Amino acid sequence: MKKNMQNIINFDNYEKFRITSKFEMLKYLKQVQEEHVSLSLVFIKKDQNIYETKTMLFISTKDEIEAEILSVDLKRIEKQYGIKELLIQSRFELDGVQYLVEFNDVSLKSVENNKFSSILLNNIKNFIRVQRREYFRVSVPKDEELYLSFKLFNKENKRNVFYNKIKIIDLSMGGLSLYFEYPKTEDINMLLNVGDILEDVTLELPQITSFLQNEYTLNLEVRNIKNKKSTKMDMNAYSIGLKFVKLNGAFDRHLMILSNNYARKKHLHNYKDK
Repeated sequence: MKKNMQNIINFDNYEKFRITSKFEMLKYLKQVQEEHVSLSLVFIKKDQNIYETKTMLFISTKDEIEAEILSVDLKRIEKQYGIKELLIQSRFELDGVQYLVEFNDVSLKSVENNKFSSILLNNIKNFIRVQRREYFRVSVPKDEELYLSFKLFNKENKRNVFYNKIKIIDLSMGGLSLYFEYPKTEDINMLLNVGDILEDVTLELPQITSFLQNEYTLNLEVRNIKNKKSTKMDMNAYSIGLKFVKLNGAFDRHLMILSNNYARKKHLHNYKDK
């Protein structure tokens, strides 16, 4: 897996999407916390990206916004740059919509002798809501199944793990979502994070015509990881949102035909239910 570096956001380009209500800003940030959505933090000094990480938000009853990062990194940043001197930008996704946030008053809550320490994001300078979905998304019908197979590197035990035929929930011309279960005793972040690139992923699609193959090898980018309700006591369940990277023409055609077939099937089903 390779990690993509985040670009610094020019918020002037998104003026028409700006949110100014503090109540509305906190509503979305609290949803991020409740749904355990992972988000990026990019630390900026004089228009340069000096550090970035993935983390979770915690919001207190007093509406204090708190984020955790590795203590060793936080100590280095504080010593080299000074936390109060930095601008922090963040990206996250809720329900297919991307949010861009900028904080310009950051303080150190505590530096302890543990793995993580906290910073307080005291002031929201910019808050942008961008509809990023370019393509309609369709659910995979209940009487059909699509699967994805891929290899992941577990950072905790330093070994590759192969996952065979993980169920696809929905798909579009831009990407797909998986239903993924992982043991409660293990940390999902040691396996998968937003921004990771999954390489040489195998996707099986139904054979539609003799001119199109039914198995494709792709690269996908992890766009979101959301908690889902698990049916197993010892497992956590997640919805993993993935974006297609560098598609070829044959796969595009196959995906378009399949998406249209699923959309038509859903429409007919809804019509019969009326």
